[in-house]
Amino acid sequence: MMPITNLRTFALDYLIQWCKVDRRFVSGLELDTNKAERLETLRDAADNYEVIRNFPNKRDAGARLEGALAALDAIGRPEGDQAVISAVNELAKALQSKYGGSKISAASKFLWFRYKSPVAIYDSRARASLRRGGGTFGDRDYGGYLKDWRRQFAESADAIRAACAELIRVRDFLADGMSENEFIDTTSSRWFHERVFDKYLWWNGQRVKAQTATSGVGSV
Repeated sequence: MMPITNLRTFALDYLIQWCKVDRRFVSGLELDTNKAERLETLRDAADNYEVIRNFPNKRDAGARLEGALAALDAIGRPEGDQAVISAVNELAKALQSKYGGSKISAASKFLWFRYKSPVAIYDSRARASLRRGGGTFGDRDYGGYLKDWRRQFAESADAIRAACAELIRVRDFLADGMSENEFIDTTSSRWFHERVFDKYLWWNGQRVKAQTATSGVGSV
């Protein structure tokens, strides 16, 4: 993988995203939150992360994802990569049986909101970026995807950590109520660094797809 040269941009982008939307999704899916609020949160997260279209609409917004929430709650916290792979595949299978179609992307996103790291989000743009970096996994091979995701993240982990450490300089510009200690704890967490890497993958994957379309080659 080529060195990532604009890490400060991706670090700041994810900080803003965390403060504006992701933090609400994570807290709203905690088990001690009432069911109606959790269903609304899951719907908003699915909409924001562009997987809501894969869940047929029934009656109202809550009922639309009631089966998805039940399936998500049946998956315990995964520890280690093999457990993550099993959890994503198990949830994807459960969602597919309820709603049809491939659900790997949705499963990985829902599990991330529930547990954060060590889950890695599966996304078509990230997939394109990882393949540009040497990944050879299949389209629905979450295990292969995760292996390459981990490898390429490790190549930039130190640089990502350094970029995130600089975010303290912009804390006073954020109207989010985080104390300095909470801010430092958030931006120094591994899960935060992993989402900064996701930002890079999404951006680079968009460029890969645009270049592929321009060259007339089939989509990856």
